[in-house]
Amino acid sequence: MEWDHQSKYIQTLPIPNQFALTLDEVSKITNATTNFNQIIAGLASGFHIGLVDMNANFKNMKKGIVWDGITLNLTYVTGGLFSLDGIHPNPRGCAVAANYFIDAINSTYGCSIPHADVTKYPGVISHKVFLTLLKAVSGTIGTAFFKKHFKCDDP
Repeated sequence: MEWDHQSKYIQTLPIPNQFALTLDEVSKITNATTNFNQIIAGLASGFHIGLVDMNANFKNMKKGIVWDGITLNLTYVTGGLFSLDGIHPNPRGCAVAANYFIDAINSTYGCSIPHADVTKYPGVISHKVFLTLLKAVSGTIGTAFFKKHFKCDDP
């Protein structure tokens, strides 16, 4: 990846084959995930353990959900559930996931644990807020790293 300072766009090269999944590999992973989830569901049912099917929940989230009045989906950056790495949930996404676990506990064991209020947890934070936090935690070394790798100015 190269930074083109004149056009202010990142120019990327294709990902080498050894770092990308083939369609056959994706199919094998999908089948293994399905089989593994079926085994987990069978064991949970057999031992009367609460189960959260996050695979099914993610499929619903892809279409979009409304929780505590906030519309959420899996769209990168603007979906409201995931951090900027596109992999890990942000605090709001963690609250939504926790609520699914709370539902499973309540329904399986007859509990009445209240949901987390997802409006109390932030979604994606801007790079300027992140840079400010990074400065507070790691000083100028962190700031230099952030500027070098994310190409943005101080807030």
